[in-house]
Amino acid sequence: MDVMHVAKVGLRRWRSALFLLALALCCAACGSEKETDGAADEGSTEATTQTTEGPADGTAEPAGERGPDVYQVLAEEASRGLRDHLLRRARPDDVPTRIDQRLQEAVAVALERQKPRKRPPIDLFYDSTLQEFYRARGFEPMFVDGAGLRPEAARVYEALLDAGSHGLNPEDYWLKDLKPLVEVAESARHNLDDWTFPEVDQVALDALAERLRSIDFDLERGVEGALDVYLEGSLSPELKAAIDTLHRRTESLNKDSIELEVRLADALLRYARDLHDGNLNQASPLELAKYGEPPFHPKYQSEIVLARLSNELVAFSKLSGEEEVDAYLRSLWPQHEQYPKLREALVRYRNIVAAGGWPEVTEGSLKLGSQSKRVAALKLRLHAEGYYDGPVDNLFDQATFDAVSRYQETHQIAVTGESDKPFWRSLNLSAERRTEEIEVNLRRFHQGYFTPSKYFVYINIPDFHGELWRDGERVRRFKIVTGNATRQCDPETKTWFLPNATPIQHARMQFLVLNPYWNVPPRIEKEEYLPKILEDPQWLTKNGFEYYTDGPNTVLRQLPGENNALGKVKFIFPNIHSTFMHDTPKKTLFRYPIRAFSHGCMRVQDPLELAEEILGHEGKWTKDNQTKLDTGNNEQIGLDQPIDVFIEYYTVRVDEEGRVHFLADVYKYVKNEIRPPTAAEMRCKPEEKVVITRDQARAGKPAEPGTDPFDVGVDPSPDAPPHAFSGEGAVPADSGP
Repeated sequence: MDVMHVAKVGLRRWRSALFLLALALCCAACGSEKETDGAADEGSTEATTQTTEGPADGTAEPAGERGPDVYQVLAEEASRGLRDHLLRRARPDDVPTRIDQRLQEAVAVALERQKPRKRPPIDLFYDSTLQEFYRARGFEPMFVDGAGLRPEAARVYEALLDAGSHGLNPEDYWLKDLKPLVEVAESARHNLDDWTFPEVDQVALDALAERLRSIDFDLERGVEGALDVYLEGSLSPELKAAIDTLHRRTESLNKDSIELEVRLADALLRYARDLHDGNLNQASPLELAKYGEPPFHPKYQSEIVLARLSNELVAFSKLSGEEEVDAYLRSLWPQHEQYPKLREALVRYRNIVAAGGWPEVTEGSLKLGSQSKRVAALKLRLHAEGYYDGPVDNLFDQATFDAVSRYQETHQIAVTGESDKPFWRSLNLSAERRTEEIEVNLRRFHQGYFTPSKYFVYINIPDFHGELWRDGERVRRFKIVTGNATRQCDPETKTWFLPNATPIQHARMQFLVLNPYWNVPPRIEKEEYLPKILEDPQWLTKNGFEYYTDGPNTVLRQLPGENNALGKVKFIFPNIHSTFMHDTPKKTLFRYPIRAFSHGCMRVQDPLELAEEILGHEGKWTKDNQTKLDTGNNEQIGLDQPIDVFIEYYTVRVDEEGRVHFLADVYKYVKNEIRPPTAAEMRCKPEEKVVITRDQARAGKPAEPGTDPFDVGVDPSPDAPPHAFSGEGAVPADSGP
């Protein structure tokens, strides 16, 4: 390695300025001392003569004795900075060139992978993005320096090692390649910290000062320049040996530092993408202005993600210190209050798995007072998750009854305190499976719609509850009914789908409607109501329906009233799915723990209380509202402050007491992520059904057989319907919205 490397101009001038300032202060102090001495002898001609003309003996005063020797001071200052100077020079001077070359190689591999022939393995995930970023900074490194991995970069590496706590696979972030590179960097850093060299003795200092004087050294070059002069001269054998040791210790670091720099940058981008930037269900104000509301058109999706990742690199390059890096990394996490709680739950259940999990318990009827070995096994099983903490014996006592009740409460099973089929089915899922559920839910948060908001409604479909939040406080939690899980066969794709599943989305509540009409969706009209209209021409009048024409459109709608499927009020947040929240006349459905009964909209328990809370916050809930409700008049009331509505799907939640709730996977979204269904499992055969048109139904004409585009096929799935999880028996099918 070339030890004659010239330090950066900025650093050299800075050190020179400090040196010259110190030198000026030293000279000023010396001059002040002379003036004081002169003042003491003022009035003495002899003293004045001696001061101005030299010593009394008439000999000339050497120049060096008139003040401090600039070159001697400079030599001493250089000796004190020699170690740091050599460490800086240990970094190769072609690092930017080598980073440029490495990224060119990665881009070439990416281009090769686009060819139809056998493709090489992926080199970097974001080669072009990295190349553009590093080119803008002159290919200067951001993660490594001459002494190895920078402290800020070490925090990034630690975050990658901990990626599993977010439900991610740490090996997705080049850890197999990064680990040996980081080990080399850490070893090199320790070696450099321990590196010592012999002190520069007085003889060497005097020699350097003399050399500086002899070449009329330019003081503007400062300490760094003096060090250059020193290293150009003859060095002691001891110092030469120390420099050789330094070169050997940094050789491996310099060889691998480029790969460490580039691969760590690429890993950070993928980590940011998986946690945050790959979420296309959220958009910044600039993205909304440029691309519109999500979902984004497929042709823009890659462009959006890559732009976000480029911004991440720029943001990281401006960070200083480990605290700023930690705050930046936390900003990538989903910001919902459940997310950190789920991470803690994951640690807990992984520890349970590591300890051996829990055994399966043989099913059987158990109740208060039962005695059997099965009870002891049940107590051990409940203890594993913290539901039971008493003696392990064969008696089903009150403590066991309470533990079973707590388990049922946190697993959406009817709370009876006794064992039944839903209880055993849930209890005997393995600890590994529960851990997988938590991991999947964490990953679902990475693609969630939720963003921090001062005022919002949050609905988690499997929780069958909604929550109203305002200024960081939960104002209200209320039961809801969501879309059912009935499968239908798509006649075009011949695959199963869930037509009534409540859509996951983000919208904004803009108004409420008192005594609403219900405009029946065409699919529901065709599947459920046209056969009834055909059978009974008076069905519309008897059930409070009418055909209503508005311009070119005619819809089937239900009039306001006691039997209206939407009840007394509906909460409108315009969206592409045409779903909303509303009241319902079918109040009994709220007694079930699992409430997936609707065609997609969300029915609200105690909706008038929610309406009063929302309208009252804006001063719009008055006695007139109650009068209008009583008279049945239809009225729309707008909101001055639209309310964010986030509808999500998570099957695990942690309550205020820290209890982990495992919820019904009614749409099998989580199950399908753990084990994706095969193509054969998704295939179906549409049934030929009788087609009934609106005109035929209204005219009372018989229908003709044929294949209806809204045809539903038979669902032969052996999976239990949602109500089976409650242990309360079958629930009648619901024909409401």
